[in-house]
Amino acid sequence: MPTAPENLKNLTFEINTFIHSDRSQEALARCYEALALDSPLKDNSYLLWRAEIYGLLGDILLSEDSFNESIAAYLNSIKLNSANHEIWLKFAKTIKFVKFSSYSELIKQVITTGLSRNGICLQHFALPGISLLKLAPSFQEIFALLDSKNAFEQITEKLESDNFKLLEDKLFIRLLEKTLLSDQEIEKFLTFTRKSLLEKFEKNQFSKLPNVFLKFLFALSRNCFYNEYLYEEEKSESISLQQLSTILRTLKNFDSSSFDLPKLKALVALFGCYRPLHRVPFATKLFEIAEIESDPDFFALIQEQVKEPIEEEQISNHIPLLKSISDVISTKVSSQYEENPYPRWKTVDKINPKSAECFEVLIAGCGTGQHAINSAISFPNSHILAIDLSKKSLAYAARKAKELKINNIEFMQADLLDLESLDRTFDQIESVGVLHHLEDPVRGWRVLTKLLKPQGRMEIGLYSELARQDVAAAQTFIKTRGYPSTPEGIKLCRKDIFSLPPSDPIHWLSMGLDFYSLSACRDLLFHVQEQTFTLPRIAAILEELGLKFMGFEMRDQKIIKKYQEQFPDDPQASSLVHWHQFEIDNPQTFTGMYLFHVQMSSQQTANKNL
Repeated sequence: MPTAPENLKNLTFEINTFIHSDRSQEALARCYEALALDSPLKDNSYLLWRAEIYGLLGDILLSEDSFNESIAAYLNSIKLNSANHEIWLKFAKTIKFVKFSSYSELIKQVITTGLSRNGICLQHFALPGISLLKLAPSFQEIFALLDSKNAFEQITEKLESDNFKLLEDKLFIRLLEKTLLSDQEIEKFLTFTRKSLLEKFEKNQFSKLPNVFLKFLFALSRNCFYNEYLYEEEKSESISLQQLSTILRTLKNFDSSSFDLPKLKALVALFGCYRPLHRVPFATKLFEIAEIESDPDFFALIQEQVKEPIEEEQISNHIPLLKSISDVISTKVSSQYEENPYPRWKTVDKINPKSAECFEVLIAGCGTGQHAINSAISFPNSHILAIDLSKKSLAYAARKAKELKINNIEFMQADLLDLESLDRTFDQIESVGVLHHLEDPVRGWRVLTKLLKPQGRMEIGLYSELARQDVAAAQTFIKTRGYPSTPEGIKLCRKDIFSLPPSDPIHWLSMGLDFYSLSACRDLLFHVQEQTFTLPRIAAILEELGLKFMGFEMRDQKIIKKYQEQFPDDPQASSLVHWHQFEIDNPQTFTGMYLFHVQMSSQQTANKNL
């Protein structure tokens, strides 16, 4: 008679067979049958097979749009086998847009653990993690004070009376260390807390703070650097910072025997909450302190705020230049991204390769490298050329590639418009969020088409005119009020958008992640050059360039199902005429952008082969 683990193994094989045959109901029944099996031994083999089946159950339930049930299944799988990277990835991707409405200590603990894992884009955990924090009684009590007349004083008093225990929360600390926090109330609380700590320094009360507060201060400093010092800063804070800067200048004579190191680390971290540490005269001395002190949290702060920016400056000196950038608009766009490389990111999903084939891939407009690195992970045997206008963005990308041990990307500074001089062709060309920043997008697209091999594919991302009406309204708001695209102008604009009624479409932008870092907010609302598109216009361009539309890349498969229900005569979902009507009926379909694949038409392929 087969043992329970053997039965589970056999059922797992059956479940997978049903899944691959699109027989989801039979697969679902087998999952429940398998999970009903019991074993008196409960040995490791039995638990691992149950974990595998819970993972498959989560996949099936997710495909059936049973969202909450799929999350519960993945949680059960993680509880039984926390080492399964694939399940962690599925769990993280499933919950990344979730705002929990009820508190769960279990989910909070799992997310906290997840934020320490490698190979996952940890930003996936930010939104659900924030929602759980805000449901915790201790945080609810604090947030209830945010809109009171003397909110700053009350919050400071509350934190002190609680001996800053609120700031010990592990989930809160890890979110600060690893993610951008896209929440207005959290931002307001952190702005108050930062100001309160600076006032304590000014009143010479800094040494009286509990030791546990240091971990929070290091985390806050890392987060402020990550969001590029987006928080509002009052004049009184700027004055206090000058005093703090004067004290820290004594670090040029640093001697570990003559400094109170815990207090010194706290002062450094406090300064790093307002200004980047790599730009101060004493930056190199911070390495000495980090090496002397066996404090991993302080070391991580110095790594991010000092070591990595200096490394990027060194890398930038060795990035090759195709040719000098001469186009007027390209020069302006390059200047924007030199000032604010975008996007800032920390982690990516380590997924299984999509193909073992060796392709020549061009990433035309790679920014800070997240897209290029994802492509390199997906196609590990391919050679990827990643180009961008901004050398600072490329340096960030190259540093991250080195950090992640990605060796199949070649970075180059170049204008997309000059790529014909490469004298190379590519199997795959990816240009996402780039062409709409050209003065003449069709000209740029034509250059890319000339570089595509006859049987090659191209992935394009373009802004939708319909889906970006709120952004267009915000850009008009900005132009009317005359906000400059400086850090001060962007901060003031954000403050005014926050104050708009929640029903105002412009205010809705404050709910998105791009509103919560300086570079992202500038890219979203203050870009020097931007165009939007409609699907009829895209269809006309494709015809002009001899390209064939192959379909949209949809992260939400419910949209595809809805489209196919409306247009059953287009099972491949490849009619741009139908998609145009669908978008008119559902104008938020392409909120991010149109993301789609094209190939050369048969006529264009024949012409290239001549």
